[in-house]
Amino acid sequence: MFLSNLSWAQESALKITNTTTQKEVIIKENKRIKIKTLDGNKISGRFKLKNTTILIGKEQIDLEDIQSIKPNPVLISVLGSGVLIYGGIITAGFGVIIGVFVDSTAFLLAIPGAAMIYAGIQSTNISKNYKRDKNWNFEIITLSETTISQ
Repeated sequence: MFLSNLSWAQESALKITNTTTQKEVIIKENKRIKIKTLDGNKISGRFKLKNTTILIGKEQIDLEDIQSIKPNPVLISVLGSGVLIYGGIITAGFGVIIGVFVDSTAFLLAIPGAAMIYAGIQSTNISKNYKRDKNWNFEIITLSETTISQ
């Protein structure tokens, strides 16, 4: 009985296809993504799929209103911003300490330190951005358990 239920279980996913290269990317439901809509809104979080819309929190976005989609893994976000912020603090701190006790030109280390802190606060994301104007199409598909395991 369990095996028959498992083989018929289905899961929704977001399929992103490039019309020129025919490359396909599938993002399963409940993954973290960042969406930019045609009117400029930026929405990020775990997504759910319903008919032709994507739900992120209380926001409902129609597939036709999406300008770009970017995967947004939490581990990369936290590590990337954490490394940049703490690295910037250490760089600026050493610049101030060396500038006070050794050479005043070391105060210039505060500039790259501040830039690293700013980049960390802006939460850099190195994942690929799938833009509609770069020939990427978005559609909702249903995956079966046998398709997912392959």
